[in-house]
Amino acid sequence: MPDMSDFDAARPKPPTPKIEKILDELDTERSQALHAALMDLGYSTPTIKAVLKKWGYEISEYPIAQWRRAHAR
Repeated sequence: MPDMSDFDAARPKPPTPKIEKILDELDTERSQALHAALMDLGYSTPTIKAVLKKWGYEISEYPIAQWRRAHAR
């Protein structure tokens, strides 16, 4: 069988959701605060977007809402 490692390495990786990337990049305290806000539906998606913008992240409401639909119940 031929060596396919170059082709395997060149394959696109599935994208990491933007919220997951942000959670990984933040320091522990902010990451925990963001996770708590995402799970608490009392905090609106626009509110979370505004805080993320204040922290230097430009993100639309869609990935926030998508993450919440998948994880917050």
